Amino acid sequence: MGVWCGGRNDTASGHWTYAFADDGRFTAADRDGGFSGIVVTEGDTMTFYVQGGRPVRSTWSVSYEEALGFDMLYLDGFSYVPGSCDS
Repeated sequence: MGVWCGGRNDTASGHWTYAFADDGRFTAADRDGGFSGIVVTEGDTMTFYVQGGRPVRSTWSVSYEEALGFDMLYLDGFSYVPGSCDS
């Protein structure tokens, strides 16, 4: 749950903001737009369900980074820090 900013550094549209609600809803957005739907977690796999699209599976984990002093989300090997990319 929560809001996270990160992803690839080499994309023209910038980083992604993922917002996860406790009821399974999520939104994902970058500078060019976004999408939303339902996410289901099973172990280290998240499955994203977006209306009209095929389910997308991603690996994920959250770990506390001692040097930074906060949790980070890792999604498909890319890191995300707490908060929106707009903040």
